[in-house]
Amino acid sequence: MGPRIVLLGAPGSGKGTQGRRLAERYGIPLVSTGEILREAVGRGTPLGRSVKERMEQGMLVSDETMIDLAGERLGRGDVRGGFILDGFPRTLPQAEALDRLLGGLGRPLMAAAYLRVPAEVVATRLSARLECPTCRRTYNPSGLPPRRSGVCDDDGAGLVTRQDDDAGSVRRRIEVYAAETAVLRGYYERSGRLLEVDADRDPEGVFADLVAALDGAAAGRAGT
Repeated sequence: MGPRIVLLGAPGSGKGTQGRRLAERYGIPLVSTGEILREAVGRGTPLGRSVKERMEQGMLVSDETMIDLAGERLGRGDVRGGFILDGFPRTLPQAEALDRLLGGLGRPLMAAAYLRVPAEVVATRLSARLECPTCRRTYNPSGLPPRRSGVCDDDGAGLVTRQDDDAGSVRRRIEVYAAETAVLRGYYERSGRLLEVDADRDPEGVFADLVAALDGAAAGRAGT
């Protein structure tokens, strides 16, 4: 049985990089908000069309919609042995709904791992980030470079700079994170599930600390 965890951290903190590595180590799915939304849009359902319209307008998807989409995803068989959530929950209502959902399934969340990175470091990382225009996978030369320079590992498309990684957009995203998502740290800390890791280091060191923290949390719960 693998861990059931949420990854917290500002855009550019390394959640995608560490999430993929943790998923591989524990043999469990990495479930990202991007994956959930792209799948909803791809299905072409009324809900998917609504999601697409909001995304094209640069608007956030509502809490209610994200809770419904995440609930459907977490009800599938591949997550019964554990999962890693990246990008959900984003708000306190989403976190509370996630706890209710997982409690009803008898698979409560084990921990929320917060990747702590200074705002100025986040801004630098985001400005260097590249994205595949086809599958939307992101890369960073300092943390998660592609195997071939400038080319996506998955589909061979040429990588581009993300349109929302200009200086103004980066500042706005950090502000939005601070105003909305950072409150989740307090929520998980009050329930004793917050694990905080210094992510302003090389990815190998961050990964080692994450694994140690998660394995320690799992051992602690097994002993209670």
